[in-house]
Amino acid sequence: MTSSRRPLSRGSLAALLASAVAVLPWSTASAQPAVRAEAGSVRNTSLGLAPSDAAFYGSTMRLGVTYERFVQSKAFARLQELDTVKQLTEEFLKEWNDPTSDFAQAKAVFDDPETRETLAFLGDMASHEMWSYGDMKHADLVELGAAVQLTMREAQFQMQMDQANGNEPNPMVIVNALIKALDENRAKIVVPNSITGFKVADAKRASEQLAKLDALIAQSVQGNPTLQPAYNKKQIGGTEFLVMDLKGNMVPWQIAGFFLQGIDFVAFNRVVGQLSQLELTIALGVKDDHVLVLVGESDKYLGTLGTDDSLMDRKEFAALRAKDGAAFTTVNYVSEAYRKRVYNPADQMAAFQQAAESMLPQAPLNDDLKQEILKDLGDFSKWAKEQVPTPGATLSFEYETDRGYEGFSYDWSENEMLDGSQPLPLVNHVGGNPIGFFVLRTNYDPAEYDMMVFAMKKAHGYVETYLMGELDEAERAKYQEVMKLVTPHLARLDKTTREKLLPASKDSQAAIVLDMKASSRQWFTEMPPAQKPLPMPELAFVYGVSDSELLRSAWDDYFDVGQKLLNDLHEFSPMEIEKMTIPTADAAEVEGGMLYKHSLPTNTGVDDRIAPVAGLGKNVAVWGYVPDQASRVLKSTPLATDGGPLANLDRNLAGAAAFNFAAFVDGVEPWIEYGVAQYFASQAVSTEGDFVQFEEPTMDEVIGQVRATAEVLKCFRGYSSVTYLEDEATVTHFDYHFEDLE
Repeated sequence: MTSSRRPLSRGSLAALLASAVAVLPWSTASAQPAVRAEAGSVRNTSLGLAPSDAAFYGSTMRLGVTYERFVQSKAFARLQELDTVKQLTEEFLKEWNDPTSDFAQAKAVFDDPETRETLAFLGDMASHEMWSYGDMKHADLVELGAAVQLTMREAQFQMQMDQANGNEPNPMVIVNALIKALDENRAKIVVPNSITGFKVADAKRASEQLAKLDALIAQSVQGNPTLQPAYNKKQIGGTEFLVMDLKGNMVPWQIAGFFLQGIDFVAFNRVVGQLSQLELTIALGVKDDHVLVLVGESDKYLGTLGTDDSLMDRKEFAALRAKDGAAFTTVNYVSEAYRKRVYNPADQMAAFQQAAESMLPQAPLNDDLKQEILKDLGDFSKWAKEQVPTPGATLSFEYETDRGYEGFSYDWSENEMLDGSQPLPLVNHVGGNPIGFFVLRTNYDPAEYDMMVFAMKKAHGYVETYLMGELDEAERAKYQEVMKLVTPHLARLDKTTREKLLPASKDSQAAIVLDMKASSRQWFTEMPPAQKPLPMPELAFVYGVSDSELLRSAWDDYFDVGQKLLNDLHEFSPMEIEKMTIPTADAAEVEGGMLYKHSLPTNTGVDDRIAPVAGLGKNVAVWGYVPDQASRVLKSTPLATDGGPLANLDRNLAGAAAFNFAAFVDGVEPWIEYGVAQYFASQAVSTEGDFVQFEEPTMDEVIGQVRATAEVLKCFRGYSSVTYLEDEATVTHFDYHFEDLE
């Protein structure tokens, strides 16, 4: 059998090589000896410049060091040894150095010394630290955007109702809705202030590049009566900046009004008046070893940069200050004041209620039903607001370690959900060494079930009221008979849930477990057998149990209710509903509890190691589809760890998680090899068209490259984390583990 892969077309190869050409100079620029490898004090970073009243702040550091570490690694060397990479590199160099190729003009640009100097400057900007912060006026714009979105949604609904009623939709409804939203929120039409910075190793080169930019800007605005006076060079805080001062009245806003017939011109003019008063300043300069870009209402913020109280000294940064000297890679912060305005679910709930109250009168429902929905919506909204925690500040930071990267995230929002008052014994019921798991303990709150039942009953009542008006007399009678039959069963389900399931689940621990230990060469009879075993992805849902006997009784009740409901429905309509019997599970005692398996019919052709399964132990319950995994989970097995956040699991925790990426790759790789084998078995040689012909690899060569790539991917060993409560914060300690090839 002759096999091949389809060669790349000249067009697709050109696109690939063009991308490579664009990336290579940046990479070369960033991999320069001047990269600062030392960590130093975090106070010497932009955290020493950002003011304490910043609404938000973000910083990425040491990208140059990270890049150098990667290109000098054995993993990168292994990638370069791949046949495909070598072949593409050879084709790239051949095309790149051919003066008649499509890349000749691009090569001339990149070979130009000024271009290389500019790219080196950009690489320097990206290598050390990139940061930004903004003020609270950003919250004004976010709130304005939310108000506009809400009003536009109402207008779209109105147009849909008009169309449904046979009326011609009026597009000016959307335009006027936009004008209305802007008019009602004119105070939030503002210019927010933000500063973005880039730490550089060569400040002289940065100044030279800005001088070139100055010449380009001056040339482009020359002769423009609007922009030329707006562009200047200013001394701000002892540093020269390129500054463009723009005013809202430079824009001919009123021209738009001449093209819009049927708008609310009074509201439109108020919006235009607000826009015309705006002032926007864009400034660019080099201060010490930072390239700074300001976008805001004034350049005054540049003059006070680093002179006000530092963001670093806020109380939220205590944990970061304790790590001073670490090789930080990222720092992100959002203030409490900003989150209360931007991320407040209570305000979002109020906006939802407002939208519903605005749109509901137009819905095709009778007035009594509309009034009932509005009343219930108000009650639900009030309850929901009481349940929503108050937003607080957030801080996260990450730094390099011998294992890779470690970090912490802090959230000072009011915690109403997580319970971190005790350890998490459920981590001993994830199978010992799974590929991945996530365990969480929440606060036990049966009132949530009450609200869910309340909402379901209300929704059913709305539907029932609507149906009664749509069905004829015979249909209404049949519906009422069915509900009379079903209602007692629903009542029993509710009683079982309240009296058995909820009390049995007070432990409130839950977990999701991923594994791939079961393997087969042929999981389904219709799939061609594989050359080597294929691991089956195994997913299980695990729950902590407070009373196993009560939970077992609840299960029995649910099955009994289900069977009796089926029997009653069959008796009600034997011609339409067949008599069905819920199959009895096969019970087996295993270490840790009992397994209840429902074997699949043999005619499905599925391996008998796959079957819906439930397990119940003294303190744990599990649901899944691989009985072997359920058996492992029921058994209490200490979690295997290699250090990191999971090293101490005896303390009080609210959550724990891990993902073994290397093991996941080991599980996926055989399936990729299987796919490659099936592809080669099904493909014929194709050499038609204008193709760049490559020497066709054999199946063994492709599989060899798959395995080599998998080895490189496994340099990322995995992720782990724990979540706990500390003082008034919810804290997550996380770890990304990397290891180079041997």
